[in-house]
Amino acid sequence: MKIYRTFLTPQPEEIIAACAAGHSVCVPPNMLDFATGDVASFAGYPTGNHHQLVKASEARLAAQQGARLIIAVPSIISGAMLGTTSTGIHEPLMAEIVLLREAVPHPTTLAIMIDTQKFDDAQALALATVAKTSGADAICTGVTESRPHSHPVLASVLPVIAIGRSSACAQDAAIWLNTDINSAE
Repeated sequence: MKIYRTFLTPQPEEIIAACAAGHSVCVPPNMLDFATGDVASFAGYPTGNHHQLVKASEARLAAQQGARLIIAVPSIISGAMLGTTSTGIHEPLMAEIVLLREAVPHPTTLAIMIDTQKFDDAQALALATVAKTSGADAICTGVTESRPHSHPVLASVLPVIAIGRSSACAQDAAIWLNTDINSAE
């Protein structure tokens, strides 16, 4: 499993030190200038409550600054679409992911955040299927902490990226965004 040291509220010197030590890092878009090597970043983090064009611009700028992996938080996370039916979510989600994919072409990896704390396995699976159809390369299963029991289900559709402080949250994931920047892992 690939591990990214994930800095949610970093100081520049923390990022510089982690990169100098050879770690892959995940940093907020405004901290990309301090990161080198294998870098990931977010678009629309943490709420997804950004205009789609702002998220697409944020994602594109991150890719242009060297991020190889972009984790985008769609509007469904903010609850903006939660009042609609399950199928009513799919069309706006698809449109948002297509816009993001166009802003971030391959070879940059585009992951879509589907919070498994908010959606049950059936809902998450349906959303992951929409993400795959729309051009996403992976699914990130949490905003701050993943639920690992959903990983095998989602991994049947797309590679899974887990987020959290403990390796237990990363069970069955291809990538772990380790938010405990002081851990040995």
